[in-house]
This record gives sequence, C-alpha cells and structure tokens, in this order.
Amino acid sequence: DLTEGARVHLNGESQVRHIIEADILHDVEPESVGQFTGMEDGYGNEIYEGDIIETTIFGHTGLCVVEWDEDALVFVLRGRDGFIWRTLGELVNFCMVPCHVVGNMFENKEMMEGGEG
Repeated sequence: DLTEGARVHLNGESQVRHIIEADILHDVEPESVGQFTGMEDGYGNEIYEGDIIETTIFGHTGLCVVEWDEDALVFVLRGRDGFIWRTLGELVNFCMVPCHVVGNMFENKEMMEGGEG
C-alpha cells in the first residue's frame, strides 16, 4: 500500500530508496534519512537526526549536530569540536534556550567543519 510518507523498499532491499509524497516517488540517499526526534526548534520546525542546530549554551553561541547516542539512548548535540554539549531534550524542554535548525549534515556538512562549538 503506497501512502504519503511511507518508506518504499525496492527489490527486497532493506534500505530506503524512495519516499512517497502525493503519489510521487522521490529518490533519496538512504544515509540522509534522519530519525525524527519528536521535538521542534524555536520556530516550530521539526528536528531530525543529522540536523544542524544553532543555539547558545553556557554563554557561547555555536553550531551543533543532532546525533543519536547509542550508549545513553538519547539524542545529543555535538559541537564542531566533537564535544557533546547536552542532550537535545535538555535543551528543548528544560533550558528554555532558543535554538533553531540552520541546516543538516547531508546538505550543509561544511557548516560543521573546523572551528569551535
């Protein structure tokens, strides 16, 4: 059954090859499909694994990428320096710190190269 938002597996492969939207199949790179975190940024945009977030933490404004931490079983924010700033849930739900999605690691990888935080 082809429904909007469904993942389609072609030729028995388990990787995502297309996403259906309004009866149209779109080619996608399987590694670019990020898991929805269940959270939104300060502008109401959904936050996905692999999104690049701009925020201010501990008086420092910077960019971090949303990653899944398999050991802690939680989404975390990793800065450009590799340091994990905090969990995404702490930032969005408890810190009352404005954050917003400014890109993602699949289309804007250069944003996370070099620099601090």
